[in-house]
Amino acid sequence: MQRVSRRLKEKENTMSIKSPYISFYEGPFASASANAHLLTTNIYFSLLFQASIDAQLEIEKDYEILLQGDNIAEIEAKKKQLDYAENLLGLNILCTMIDEELES
Repeated sequence: MQRVSRRLKEKENTMSIKSPYISFYEGPFASASANAHLLTTNIYFSLLFQASIDAQLEIEKDYEILLQGDNIAEIEAKKKQLDYAENLLGLNILCTMIDEELES
């Protein structure tokens, strides 16, 4: 009896959020399906995170080039883009930290 209740608790903890992308919720493939979904989600997020970093680096490079010129309007516009990219990256990092805290 204790063995069954422990399995039910483990199942509740791992399958608390039902996703339409997970094929199996019960049976021998349930944990493999959930793990595969988690893996693909993490890979996709890492790809998006890397794209955000690359975009920010490109904007920083353009901003440094514009600082050497005289066009104030372009410098201000690029500074706004840079601030936006930095804030977006900070938000991504914050969301990652919150997700990790929720998982632990």
